Amino acid sequence: MNIVNVMLESRVTERTKELETANARLSELTAALDKAQTVIQDLDGRILFWNGGMAALYGWSREQALGCKSHELLNSELPIPFSDIMDEVIERGSWSGEFRQRSRDGAPLWVASHWVLHRDATGVPVSVVKVNNDITAFKRTEEALRQSERLEQALAEKTVLIKEVHHRVKNNLAVIAGLLGMQASRIDDDRARIALAESQKRVLSMALIHERLYGTDRLDRVNFGLYVRQLTNELCAAYAVETGIVRVQIEAMEIDLSVHLAIPCGLILNELVSNALKYGFPDGRSGTVTVRFARLESGELSLRCCDDGVGIAEGFDWEGSKSLGLRIVKILTKQIDGDLILDRSAGGSAFEVRFPERGPSAMEASSI
Repeated sequence: MNIVNVMLESRVTERTKELETANARLSELTAALDKAQTVIQDLDGRILFWNGGMAALYGWSREQALGCKSHELLNSELPIPFSDIMDEVIERGSWSGEFRQRSRDGAPLWVASHWVLHRDATGVPVSVVKVNNDITAFKRTEEALRQSERLEQALAEKTVLIKEVHHRVKNNLAVIAGLLGMQASRIDDDRARIALAESQKRVLSMALIHERLYGTDRLDRVNFGLYVRQLTNELCAAYAVETGIVRVQIEAMEIDLSVHLAIPCGLILNELVSNALKYGFPDGRSGTVTVRFARLESGELSLRCCDDGVGIAEGFDWEGSKSLGLRIVKILTKQIDGDLILDRSAGGSAFEVRFPERGPSAMEASSI
């Protein structure tokens, strides 16, 4: 008898533990299901069951939601009419879709909703079980990606437009330069002809900036080191510099300048190099012109043109000179917040412009 009792007690204890485990598991599942956004509605859409997950998501308690039509309570923006969805649920047994709703406080949210038909024991449809998953964050990310794609497309279109503007500006400047050249060729007055030819070179120096902008992906900055080389070489060709007599050295760091800084610097370079080539080596004199563009230890940029030619006479008041070229250099140096320095210590002449890399703002540059 004692043996039987012991066996029964052991069996009861074992069974009790199994029931406790099952109840704990059931409690966990019940809690998990209550967190899921689940609603049961009749075939007309009236709410029969509203769990904690729905209350937490939408803000309506069970008591407030029961008896209401779910699609009206939640302001559901269904992709097709409610009646068409119910026809599909009854015919196929389920329906899934994504649509927008509103919570009690009016906040919009997106849900992925799955509807399943429930039938009674005789097979008659009696209700629909709906599980809604909140996908608002996903939809916002999706919309952000679409917005990003639209912005990228708009940026690409703007880039093409700006490139076209630079291309047209370059072409227009080339036309102006060509007209100046044609006019110069028809004038007998030497001074007027020279003045027009010099103006033509100034226009071409600006056209070259726009040409470089058109040919790069960066539409607001110019690799000024490459520009220095190209403009200097073109000026040498324009003045028919004989390489055996006058040697030109170019030492230019490849530093990007904003377009508002590159245009005045290009004009300054045009004047300094032109003056060195025109006046530094008269009567077949030989020598060297050196053009440097670099970043100084102070952080400033330096644009320097020096030659070992005849130089500028000691008594010449270059700062008060009425020479158009020097006036242009001084005006543009001031506009880029720079300093113009003349060094005659090593023979010949060396003009240097030191200026901050930030350059003038777009508004300030509009006056250049």
